[in-house]
Amino acid sequence: MKNIKFTLFAFLVGISALWLFATPFPDKWGVFPVRNLLLQFTGSISILAMSACMILAVRPKMLEGLFGGLDKMYRLHKWLGIIALSGSILHWISKQFPKWLVKLGLFDGKKPPRPPMQEVLTLKDWLVTQRHFAEEVGEIAFYVAVVLLVIALIKLIPYRWFAKLHILIVPVYIALVWHTIVLANFAYWAQPLGWLLATALFFGSICSLLALFKRIGKPQTATVTAMNQNGSLLSLTLNAPKWQGHQAGQFLFLRAHGESHPFTIASNWNPENQQINLIIKDLGDYTHRLSQRLNIGDTVKIDGAYGRFNFSDKNEQIWVSNGIGFTPFLARLKELAKQPSNQQIDWFHADRNLSAEIINQWKDLAQQANVTFHYIPSETQRLSADHIVQSVQNSETRSLWLCGSRSFTNSIAGKLKTRSLHQELFEFR
Repeated sequence: MKNIKFTLFAFLVGISALWLFATPFPDKWGVFPVRNLLLQFTGSISILAMSACMILAVRPKMLEGLFGGLDKMYRLHKWLGIIALSGSILHWISKQFPKWLVKLGLFDGKKPPRPPMQEVLTLKDWLVTQRHFAEEVGEIAFYVAVVLLVIALIKLIPYRWFAKLHILIVPVYIALVWHTIVLANFAYWAQPLGWLLATALFFGSICSLLALFKRIGKPQTATVTAMNQNGSLLSLTLNAPKWQGHQAGQFLFLRAHGESHPFTIASNWNPENQQINLIIKDLGDYTHRLSQRLNIGDTVKIDGAYGRFNFSDKNEQIWVSNGIGFTPFLARLKELAKQPSNQQIDWFHADRNLSAEIINQWKDLAQQANVTFHYIPSETQRLSADHIVQSVQNSETRSLWLCGSRSFTNSIAGKLKTRSLHQELFEFR
């Protein structure tokens, strides 16, 4: 989260500084000069945030190391979307507030005279002729964008409808690119702010089209070879002959019947059998329908592997999970069972629906992997930071690895003092 907060801070401060450097301030202040300044500032913030969202949406692997994994990039995508939404609303308010002042009797509404239209001789002259159309396009795009972004944030509609609606942000973004090119202060294009805008609009447009035509990532074909339903858990085994391998703790995107969703891989990679195991919990619309729509022998697409939740540090470790958050730890457990480590590792898992058979399987695996396994039945006990401190010696010198529900992991991370913290930040429908 520190990288995300720093990136957002640097984004806002950096753009503000570039805007101040590029903007000629008026000799005479008034309602319309102030409005024009606000329009340019909020517009720059909004379109740059949207462009960054488009770039992050195509999952560029080159940025994973910078942000600490794709889950962090998606969290950044979410907050940049919030900035884009907030900036767009402020942009609209900046456009409207002179009318509101007139209605309140606080302003006469007189606009400063515009220079007369000239013959179109330059690009700047031609852009001036497009202003009215660009303003109309921008206003329509704003209303659509607000609806789409609010839908994305409130999580009230089923995943399949969200996925179909969210892609509509692409034509909205393209419309706003045109709006920006026409209405941005022409002087910006000769300044660092303009260079940044041009670069962001170019790459944002390319990435938006990649998303629109579903050209994200490098998907590989896999075949469903086994399925096992155990209560709310679906165990899915895939044969993936072209898979390039993965580290324990990483995840992939599974595309089945046209819909894509991320799942943590619950197995270590063995190039000899080329098998990938996913354990999927019925948590929402997509996961609920998956077991009904998939059959053994079906072909699916997988893309990955992604993520930096890979147990890479050499410190003694504490693993903490609840619910379906066990999957990265199970993959690492299987890996360590074949190649035990000298690291001292304690795994705490809280759950209320785990069968005795599964618990015993994990205990056996943990013993083979030289990992101390602690199972906490949620219906009778509550896993807390105090419980972990009492169970583990020198917890403050260990690294903490967390995966599970947001409220659970936040409560542990906020109270348990450790050497370092590693946490998955995915929140999907």
